Amino acid sequence: MTKNTNIEIKKFTRRSIFGMLTLALALIVALQIVSADSYSLKCLVKGEQIDFGQLCNPDMPKKTGPTILCVHNQDNGKICSAQLNICNSLGITCSSSTGSNGTTIDITPPELVITSPQQNKIYPDRAILLTLNTNEESNILIFDKNNAGAGWKNVCSKCISYNIPRSFSEGKNEFLFKAIDKAGNAGYANVTFYVDSVAPKIISTGPVSGFASGDFSLSFNEASPKNITLYYGNTQIGLNKRVINIASECSLGTTSSTCNTHVNLSSYNGQQIEYWFEVFDIASSSAQSKHISLSVDISKPILNSLNYLIKGKDVTFTLNVNEPYLNSISYIDNLDSKSKETSLCKVLKNGICQKKVSFKDGNHNITIFIRDNAGATTTTSASFFTDSKPPKITSIDPQKGFASGLFEVQFIEGNPKNVTLTYSNGITGEKSKSLNLANDCTMLNSNKRSCKTDVGLSSYNGQQIEYWFEVDDRAGSIVYSKHAKLAVDTLAPVITSSNYTRVKNIAAFKFNITEQNFQSLTYLNDNDHSIIPKKLCTSLKKGACVGNVKLFSGINTITFEITDKAGNSIARDYVISL
Repeated sequence: MTKNTNIEIKKFTRRSIFGMLTLALALIVALQIVSADSYSLKCLVKGEQIDFGQLCNPDMPKKTGPTILCVHNQDNGKICSAQLNICNSLGITCSSSTGSNGTTIDITPPELVITSPQQNKIYPDRAILLTLNTNEESNILIFDKNNAGAGWKNVCSKCISYNIPRSFSEGKNEFLFKAIDKAGNAGYANVTFYVDSVAPKIISTGPVSGFASGDFSLSFNEASPKNITLYYGNTQIGLNKRVINIASECSLGTTSSTCNTHVNLSSYNGQQIEYWFEVFDIASSSAQSKHISLSVDISKPILNSLNYLIKGKDVTFTLNVNEPYLNSISYIDNLDSKSKETSLCKVLKNGICQKKVSFKDGNHNITIFIRDNAGATTTTSASFFTDSKPPKITSIDPQKGFASGLFEVQFIEGNPKNVTLTYSNGITGEKSKSLNLANDCTMLNSNKRSCKTDVGLSSYNGQQIEYWFEVDDRAGSIVYSKHAKLAVDTLAPVITSSNYTRVKNIAAFKFNITEQNFQSLTYLNDNDHSIIPKKLCTSLKKGACVGNVKLFSGINTITFEITDKAGNSIARDYVISL
């Protein structure tokens, strides 16, 4: 037998078995149809149920929608489930939920009625009768909307009514009730009511002493405040009241609440008033605070003048203030990160507050606070600089000998303001020159400076002058250097003639010079590796300087400089090739 023949036999066997099963099923269906009284198709929606345990067999479960069921209405009165393809083969469509024996499937939720507590009613006691009724036996549950995390809780099981007192929370109560019947249908009802069994209690009010400026405060205990009123005034002008806006002027808490409000007391300024608060809750219970008497002061302190005198690091403040109810005068240094508010005065003497305060060296920007007993504040500011260390002049130059017009001073001062040179011959009067700190001075270290300047002394040539420096700082401290007396020489040396002779690599130079105050003659050969000038002469012999200069291979550019004791100088170049 071939392979293909085997395959064909297997296919035939499968088809035969399938045909026999189909025929058997058709016979079973035919027998059921013959023996059954009737069939119906039930299309259950959500919430509908058929209890086959009651209608057919106690061992059979309930069927709950949404679903489609084929129902066999037997001649013995039982209603049982059947295979869905039986109803489909009969071409039956969905019918109503009523069985052939008149049994009605329960799809209607129970009706739940809340008689007590009543909707939106205010109860003065926490114990309230809870009265519930349903139109069919149900399980009743309760859900507290104020405590959603607790979930549903049982009230009663298999009951049609409930009438028992229960304790409820203070304030607003919102509850949802659910009644579930035997078929699992659920009916709902909700109620909102209020419990206010405790009268309001006032804890404190403010201000309690001193002065009133128009700011008032209240602290109280009350879960459900309805009205809060501030009363204030006197017999001279009359009594006024302000109804507090609880939503915007109060902060309500679980244990205590506070309110803050402001009223215009200008008509009572300088007089005495009486004030109190009254609080009503939603149950019409009330509480009234103590009556407090206060003097009214709504005017801010008036600052007539502010003066301050700086001496080193000490600053003496003098304030002229108009305030009959002064509380304090203080200040804070805004440029000091560690500064805290510091007192200047607690009382005025004839309207004056005077206090000497010691500050750190440096810049200061202070804010001054002037407060009265009613809490009103006037502020002012001041900026100044303190320096407790005066300048220190360390040297001046020249100190002796001759002056040509070049002068230098070195000093220590972190905050210099002015540097001045003063000189005089004692005959024609003093002359001064102010130095420019930015252009004439250089920093030697963090606080030490060197300042140089040049003045024309030609009119004093051949005479003697006296000079000194003056340095003052930003704090007003002034120091003077020692006075130095010098002969004035403003004329540079004069070369009357010069020449040289060369032998191999040696050039012998001779300079004839006119200079009474000769200092030196130096030279620098740019063909020499040395960059330090070398001295040819430190004195003149019969008005001449003679000396040898070593030459090097190549072009020797030699610069000669003649300097006198006053610092005047003249230069001359020679170029010699070797």
